[in-house]
Amino acid sequence: MSENYTELQVLVLTIAPCITGFLSIIGSSIIIFKILADRNRNMAQLHKRILLYMSGFDIIQSISAGMSTFAAPGDAPVMYALGNTMSCNIQGALTQLGFAVPFYNCALSSTFLLRIRYNYSEVQLRKIEPLMHLIAIGWPLGSTIAAWIMTLFNFGGNRCWINSYPFRCNEEEGNECTRGHNAYLLRWILIGGWYVIFLIFIPCCMLATYLTVRNAERKWRRRLNDNLSRNMTDERMPSRERLFPIRFCKCVMFSSRESKSSRRKRRRSARFMRRERIIDESWLHAPMASRTKNTAIQAQLYSAAIFITLIWGLILRAYEQFHGKLPFWLVFMHTFFYPMQGFLNFFIYVRPRVVRIKRCNPRKSYFWALKQVLYGHKQSGNHFG
Repeated sequence: MSENYTELQVLVLTIAPCITGFLSIIGSSIIIFKILADRNRNMAQLHKRILLYMSGFDIIQSISAGMSTFAAPGDAPVMYALGNTMSCNIQGALTQLGFAVPFYNCALSSTFLLRIRYNYSEVQLRKIEPLMHLIAIGWPLGSTIAAWIMTLFNFGGNRCWINSYPFRCNEEEGNECTRGHNAYLLRWILIGGWYVIFLIFIPCCMLATYLTVRNAERKWRRRLNDNLSRNMTDERMPSRERLFPIRFCKCVMFSSRESKSSRRKRRRSARFMRRERIIDESWLHAPMASRTKNTAIQAQLYSAAIFITLIWGLILRAYEQFHGKLPFWLVFMHTFFYPMQGFLNFFIYVRPRVVRIKRCNPRKSYFWALKQVLYGHKQSGNHFG
């Protein structure tokens, strides 16, 4: 890496994963704390249990990325190589073990798909949970042990992982490899092929989830339009509170209670609207305010987070295969985003409650709402996702 870039560029590529890895550790730690703080409620939901395990392995992955080139042996052709063979093996093992994170992302996408599209209950999901954990933990752990025994963990350009030793010995004639034989092939067998599966399976799950929610919303709007087009009596007219519960939610936190007089005025106004058949045009175009749609949004955001972190590595390997020399910006994008998933998952996890608090306090900023989530008073119910 130091042969192709300037000293400043090497310094940037060395420090970038340390910063994003540290932020990811903080984000994953907060998720773990929030889940365990209300474990009786959260641990009863499969997607929260998957998030708990995924955050734990993300911490492992972020630690390995934060070690950067500092764990490389002193004879590695890179600046800031301060480690030895053992530290390189440890970083490689942590990196390989951290690949449980995308496995758990696939499990999370499958959980959302089964719940939204196929109406799986928590009891049905619990039956397939052991298989999810067996695959998500078993393959990374087994491949880590196998790679350690086969001495595959060596320095490979920006960190220690599955590579040959000495560096690029399989590309130079007369430079015989002493460790990591057939490292390129084994890298694709142990994890590279899974990368391609992840980047295909997760978007497919999210596309199926999106189509399910979109079709349900279209049916709901069509049914609403049909009901409104009829000459309905007061008893048959659907109330706004039942059709759009999100607009009439009680803000338990940071909002004053509604007085009896204002409540009577609102009810009289609703009765007047039903009596006069006055329909607000915004009703017909309002989004489907349901828990299913909010769950689908959370699922898509979690999928986007893993896609952002994984896609750069695949582009990097493909570019290296066809062009050889890697541009600085592409290596930087990979080293910057690869350890960042825990940080992104944190914002996705607290998003439902931040949105709820912001809706109840429209004049406040999103940063203020985030502070209330982290340091504010407790709110009844569970509004994390």
